[in-house]
Amino acid sequence: MGIEAVEAQRFLTAVLLFSAPAWSQAPATSEPMWVENLAPLAGLMALPPQRAASLSSGWRIDTHLAVASHFVASESLTDSVIFDGETTRYSLAIEYGWQEDWSLRLTVPWVTHRAGFLDGPINDWHDTFGLSDGGRAVVPENQFRYQYSSPTIAVSYLTGGDSIGDVRLELNRSLFRDLDQAATLTLGYKAATGNAMHFTGSGSADVFATLRYSSEGLWQLPISWHTQAGFTRAGPSSLLGSDQRHGLWFAGLGIDWHIAKRWSLLAQFDGHSALLSSPETALGSTSGLLSFGLRFAPNRSWMLEVGVIEDIVVETAPDVTFQASLRWRPEPPEFD
Repeated sequence: MGIEAVEAQRFLTAVLLFSAPAWSQAPATSEPMWVENLAPLAGLMALPPQRAASLSSGWRIDTHLAVASHFVASESLTDSVIFDGETTRYSLAIEYGWQEDWSLRLTVPWVTHRAGFLDGPINDWHDTFGLSDGGRAVVPENQFRYQYSSPTIAVSYLTGGDSIGDVRLELNRSLFRDLDQAATLTLGYKAATGNAMHFTGSGSADVFATLRYSSEGLWQLPISWHTQAGFTRAGPSSLLGSDQRHGLWFAGLGIDWHIAKRWSLLAQFDGHSALLSSPETALGSTSGLLSFGLRFAPNRSWMLEVGVIEDIVVETAPDVTFQASLRWRPEPPEFD
């Protein structure tokens, strides 16, 4: 065995020894990060965040707060997009399960669009590390402007505002579950409860179907992983015009690494298809988001996590999103 192989074996052994105590004491419940694309238009579609596939009887409550900073300035011969502002979304999700095979989940968001306060810190970050800012630095900070035009539509929103967003209702059915893995099928409906004129709703109802899978343990490490794939049939939105795509796919993969008894490191990828059939701007490109987070679980009932989301496919999602989630589950505390 070569020197490199011996060193690799020693490193793997050390990782396993370090992780074993965490694995044996890890919380019974694992969840992927709650990640949504809060771009002004993508955030209006029924593109649900990832969730664990395992169901349980009784109530579950999730609360989620996300603040996203936008700057997109894209122009072609026929289309132009300018999104400069900030979106805050607070969501409350209440779920009830029965027979450990079925659950019903209601998600109610409150959406705010405004000039915000993140432009200065983001510009400083770009300057410090010499990163490209896509033209953000040459525009006055903390301004608000949502504008989109194409040969078929022109939309302008310059004041900002807030209201309830589009409410989602989901019916979940467990397909199988054992000690280490689970799969669930979800059928969902997004109602047109938001305000399209204020960019808090799409103005129409959507329906969607999602297949989710979760597994405990990866390469004998204290890692839980989750994945989903789904399809949305989006209703016609007055904000997108005739180039709107009504069939949208979405998918994601999330990793939850239990690094200690109560702590987890989180990493996740989420993506979805383009909103428009026109390839002229970022609205006609497939979206990709990469997220990282940290979770603290003081017991089996509560989980608190914070995270950050980056648009790895530039301009298809907010420049950066900061978020926090607080989750409650009915499991009684069992930690020492």
